[in-house]
Amino acid sequence: MSGPSTELWMVTRPWMLEFVVGMAIAQGYRTVRMPRWACIAVSVAGMIILLSLPAVGNRSPSAAVVFGCVIFERQFGIHQMKPLKWLGDISYSLYLSHVSRWAHSRSPGRIGTSLCSLL
Repeated sequence: MSGPSTELWMVTRPWMLEFVVGMAIAQGYRTVRMPRWACIAVSVAGMIILLSLPAVGNRSPSAAVVFGCVIFERQFGIHQMKPLKWLGDISYSLYLSHVSRWAHSRSPGRIGTSLCSLL
């Protein structure tokens, strides 16, 4: 077989790299301690880069925003807001239903039905 191997192709896909970054954030959640100002600075810097330099892509700045927020939440706590907790509780099932509805709507003539079923 000529060209890159299947394994190399698989591990260099953007979604796989995002998964690895997510694992690193999860490890950081368990081990990293930062002052409040540093958590906020990491998140704000990521957001500024994300909003001002779209050519960079959104993976690294988004990871910085998530990292700063999860470290802040673990160390300092955030008052739990019931609507956001509910949305977090249903997020995976919402994601699954969204994907299945999107795939269903790709069939001709079904876009309106799928949009109505989401509401």
